[in-house]
Amino acid sequence: MLMDSSNRGSTLSEKDWPALLRDSSRTGGQNSQAFKKPGGARWQAKVDGNVRTAPILRDRFLYVTSLSGYLHAIDVATGRLGWKYKAGAAIHSTPSLSGNRVLFGCGDGNVYAVDSEAGTKLWNFTTAGEVWASPVVRSDVVYVGSADGITYAVNVETGVLKWRQSLGGRIYSTAYATEQHVFIGCGDGYVYGLDAKTGKIVWKTGTGNGIDSSPAVVGETVLVGSNDFFFYALNVADGSIQWKYEAGLGISSAPAVSGNLVFFGSKDGILHALDLQTGRLAWKTRVGQVITAPPVVSGSTIWIQSGIIHALTATDGKILWRAGLGDGAQSAPVVTEDGVYLASMQGDIYALA
Repeated sequence: MLMDSSNRGSTLSEKDWPALLRDSSRTGGQNSQAFKKPGGARWQAKVDGNVRTAPILRDRFLYVTSLSGYLHAIDVATGRLGWKYKAGAAIHSTPSLSGNRVLFGCGDGNVYAVDSEAGTKLWNFTTAGEVWASPVVRSDVVYVGSADGITYAVNVETGVLKWRQSLGGRIYSTAYATEQHVFIGCGDGYVYGLDAKTGKIVWKTGTGNGIDSSPAVVGETVLVGSNDFFFYALNVADGSIQWKYEAGLGISSAPAVSGNLVFFGSKDGILHALDLQTGRLAWKTRVGQVITAPPVVSGSTIWIQSGIIHALTATDGKILWRAGLGDGAQSAPVVTEDGVYLASMQGDIYALA
């Protein structure tokens, strides 16, 4: 069971995956780890097609989607392919997990649910636009936005529609779902708070440009970046702005949270750490030319991929370790006790000891 960062008194079941990479720390459901400098590669694998998404891990399989339209299940012990499933178009959606289902969106407008062990399709739900966002799951409901400008809620068991809500633009932001609300960014520059049961718009708050960043939720605060160069902290109840912070360029990187700090990257290659309560800068470190990937928090370490992979101390942004992957990466690592798993843009998958 995992504590839900949006509600300190509740826990998430194995079937819940309410945010991009499961939680506001972007751990992908992995336990927190003390920093250990990664060693050499245990194995290296190649998937079909380029990769623009983050891998996720459960039990024996690492799941990776690709622009060739495949969902791959790679055996983490050997690096060998367990199975692969072919969808109808390129996949820009980082997969999510719910029970025995791997969920992802696709460029053909479908959301797919695939059996996590057998690699067979369980259901698909069709929208009218490409789906780059990750499906998220809360209390047996899948929430996902589409480039058709609609946020959908469907039953996780069957893929049957529960409700749909039209927003004001294309949606590439992965939602954050609590028991009461669904928070999502939109291409019209607004952050929306929707009623989780009905889809009704409870509030919307405008920014100065479109939003690709995916929200994090901590307590009574929604945290999200915008392409207007600002990072926002909003009240969960009414969307009022609690504070905002100006970065040097637009923000597509989804934020990650640890303790009293929130971390995110901006398109000028800088990783920022802000105080959660005030929005004041704690530190910032340049780690590349462009950052669009989310940071991953594990213990007191922040991991970020921006062309190369960096590990930094959460308290002061000091670089502990970095390594290149040859052709670069704009993904997010999986950090476990046994090692670190990484995907490169050209489809190379690495397991570092």
